[in-house]
Amino acid sequence: MTSVYLSLGSNISPRLTTLNAALDALALLPETTVKSVSSIYETEAVASTPQRSYLNLATTLRTTLSPKALLEQCRQIESSHGRPLVRLKDEPRTLDIDIIFFGNRLSDSDELKLPHPRYSRRCFVLEPLAEIAPNFICPDTGISVKDTLNRCNDIFSVISLEMEAA
Repeated sequence: MTSVYLSLGSNISPRLTTLNAALDALALLPETTVKSVSSIYETEAVASTPQRSYLNLATTLRTTLSPKALLEQCRQIESSHGRPLVRLKDEPRTLDIDIIFFGNRLSDSDELKLPHPRYSRRCFVLEPLAEIAPNFICPDTGISVKDTLNRCNDIFSVISLEMEAA
């Protein structure tokens, strides 16, 4: 079994319902277990046009699926929640599921880049990930998720909804 770290986001209603349904669908994947889920974070959209903020979270899976098989499953889950296969860059999303890390694998294929090529520049990915896996060593840099977050220069707002409610 390989530990896999995913980032999920949605900025089209019903955002929270969509994220919870996606987690349920991930839990039903063959030979896959959801091991941890971060808090929900509200984040500014990183887009060239104004749009609603995202709800984001990170999750850890344990799976025997291959990276390609998991990617296909994630795409099917996105599609089942109304995400079109073809869309314009920066368009709002009903659901976005990104594979951030697949164990310690490195891949630079056209279909799947591992780790995700922009994870280290995105606080909306790193904040939730640091909550559930702060000491995971990023295979491309040899630096922990927590230290990567501390070095991130992303200026977009990331607010934990759990912290806000407290």
